[in-house]
Amino acid sequence: MSSGDVLTALLHGELESGEGSYNSFDRWSTSLRGDSGSEGARLVTVHEALHVVLNDTTAFGVLLAACAALVRAEGGQYELALKRLVGHCRGVHEAFATFQSLWLVAAGELSYLSGYPRYERWYRDASDLVPVPDRLRRKEMMLEAAARVCMQAPVLSGFAGDASQFAEAWAPGAKQRPDERFALLHRVADARFWARAWDECAAAVADTPMWAALAASDDDVSLRPATYDEAFAQPLSTCGHLLYSAVAGLLAEHGVATLDYDGHRAYLADVIAAVERVSPAARGLLLASSDERAVQEESLRCGGTSGCCCEHGPARRSCIGSRTCCGTGRSLSCSRVRASGCTCSHRSGRQPGSSSSSR
Repeated sequence: MSSGDVLTALLHGELESGEGSYNSFDRWSTSLRGDSGSEGARLVTVHEALHVVLNDTTAFGVLLAACAALVRAEGGQYELALKRLVGHCRGVHEAFATFQSLWLVAAGELSYLSGYPRYERWYRDASDLVPVPDRLRRKEMMLEAAARVCMQAPVLSGFAGDASQFAEAWAPGAKQRPDERFALLHRVADARFWARAWDECAAAVADTPMWAALAASDDDVSLRPATYDEAFAQPLSTCGHLLYSAVAGLLAEHGVATLDYDGHRAYLADVIAAVERVSPAARGLLLASSDERAVQEESLRCGGTSGCCCEHGPARRSCIGSRTCCGTGRSLSCSRVRASGCTCSHRSGRQPGSSSSSR
């Protein structure tokens, strides 16, 4: 199998409105059937964009990008390693992207999943994790925090020494695998846990207009779009950090470690150096996301894909290690995704990704 074939299929969509694919490194594409501006088409596009966001902002996503860069440069055993890594996070990725995209774009209209049992299962997997009604905006925020914690496992320390084909980094232990961590959360994160976590958010931001907007949307789902207003970025970010800390703390109580919210960024230089040391052909394929540039500027430069700063043309590169995720940060704000419905290549001027089919 060619490196291109392996790179195409981290995750994909197969709804009637089209298909999408994301290669875990620098390209994501959608193939839309019918009206590209339809709700179904936007659903597919946003679903794939959310995969990008989750990888761009987490340690396990950086690990995937590093391995994918080596697949591109070297092939060989790295292809097998990438397949294994993808298998360790597919459940978290699909549960997150399926639930979030359905509520971001289609107000939770489950008919879009009819006839696609895998996506129905992934939706239920996300929904069951947080035992509050799906329509509540807080549920989306809680699921985002959970997905990020699951993907923010301490998997990058091995790059300080070796990134060879059989490095320890390519074989994370059970406690570092996102899907295992997600399964543990299903066992230990009960309604009381989520209520306490939300109470912490209330204590921090209950006097803000954002909180009032959330409460209003709980009673009237048609008001939900207003909760994504960029004017609410700061209190949303506060809630995102508090929920993240609560989920990470819960895993810690069960012996499972998690990096700090931005903890992956401390390893970026080592990851890039190790990849380039083992494969000179990979030099320049990975770039650390800039601390100096505002996150919004990066997202505009990159077509709205959360700091995944891909340079297209003969030398394609990927920026890794962005800071923020979509619902609580600004790099791919949910308001932008929902309003435009499309941050994909055909709307941002980026070249489409390779045309591999769904598996």
